[in-house]
Amino acid sequence: MRAIAWRSSSSSRTAVSITTAARWGSATRKPLIALLVASLLGGCATPYREGAAANRQGRCDEAASRFEAALGDDPQRLDALIGLGLSRYKLGAYDAAIEALERAVAQAPRHAAARLFLGLASLQRGEDGRADEHLAAFRDLRPDLRTAALVDRVLKLLRVDPLTTELRGFIAASLETALEWQREIRETRQALQDEELQRLSRERTIFVVPRSCRC
Repeated sequence: MRAIAWRSSSSSRTAVSITTAARWGSATRKPLIALLVASLLGGCATPYREGAAANRQGRCDEAASRFEAALGDDPQRLDALIGLGLSRYKLGAYDAAIEALERAVAQAPRHAAARLFLGLASLQRGEDGRADEHLAAFRDLRPDLRTAALVDRVLKLLRVDPLTTELRGFIAASLETALEWQREIRETRQALQDEELQRLSRERTIFVVPRSCRC
């Protein structure tokens, strides 16, 4: 009888221990999960992402500031260098744009956007030799046919006659528009592909109906 009583008591103590541990684990797990979620959400708002968002919305001063903050953490970060160069270019700070984009091209000589805007910034500065070099390098990266044809015409102009300030601005605006047009096409194609995948997914959904029991 004593043995039975002892076993019963042991089982009771074990059950109590398990219940207590479960409650403690549940109580501890909730704050840990909340802390993890908070840290993940906080990590989303990095200086680079803030700079990219500001650049897309046309807030170029803010974008440049956030990209500089990102480079403070990692001076060789390629996407931050390119973002800084583009935001400075849009602000008309061509010398500063060239400085950032040259650092980017030193890391990634075949980066199309870095090459193009380095060429455009040089063009706006009146440095036709450097503009020719970088635009030709961009052309060698095989952009779309429309942009390639436009770059070919620009290179011919650069190699024949001195360009006026107005013509330089027109050329730069034309290439910027071509690049934006291509970006919109890519985004539209991606959206159509996503929509098609969703449609196919809906059509191929298999519904499994349980058979009726014939017991």
